[in-house]
Amino acid sequence: MSAVAAIGARAPLPFGARRAATVLFLWLAAVALIVSQYLLLRHLGSLNRELAATTGRFLLPSSGWRLSGTLLPLLLIGAALVLQRRWLNEPWREISGIGLVIFVPCAALCLFLAYFLGLRPLDGVQLPGGGSAIIALDDRMFTDPAFVLVEPANPGGVVWRRISDLDFIDGGPFARRPQLVASPDGRWLLVRRAGIWTDVFRLVDGHPVTIDVPMAWTDDDATFRRRRSERIATLTGLRP
Repeated sequence: MSAVAAIGARAPLPFGARRAATVLFLWLAAVALIVSQYLLLRHLGSLNRELAATTGRFLLPSSGWRLSGTLLPLLLIGAALVLQRRWLNEPWREISGIGLVIFVPCAALCLFLAYFLGLRPLDGVQLPGGGSAIIALDDRMFTDPAFVLVEPANPGGVVWRRISDLDFIDGGPFARRPQLVASPDGRWLLVRRAGIWTDVFRLVDGHPVTIDVPMAWTDDDATFRRRRSERIATLTGLRP
């Protein structure tokens, strides 16, 4: 190779070409993130079809995955549109201007849906063995709020494993925000609301297992809740 050819091989790209390459990289990175998350969600769907016939403990994207998985592609797309409008010539500049007008409301809608169309963590507790459990709110877009017990299904907590729905309380003195309590001996995980126990789980190898607490229904809901709490206290030896 001649000296002139070697210098030409090492010559940097023209300034305009570097700018165009940067914009293209941002677009490709955004597409790669969207496609990879789509494939991961399809994989979760296939796993959940198998779990439906066995444990029934479905795998769900965590709130962190939903928000970051929505925000990061939006940031890349927004940056690509802004730089495309500033750096590139027509017709790319005009296209990016139209794209920004459409992008802003769409991005706001995507973030809104990512936050509300899924479980949102309310309270968490560390469990023996290094695991954890989380109470998450499922308000189903402002209709009937429900509380769900989940646990991280992987070390990073990107995916949640749904353990059980918590006891539904529709109004009354005990319809308050639940709190998780792990017993000091590492055998029980309890849910406390307004000074009573409402749910109890046995910890097996650091994982919550639902415990059924059968109770005959009474006409007075408050009396029923207190008696059930007393039965849970007798079972676990713990007072709320």
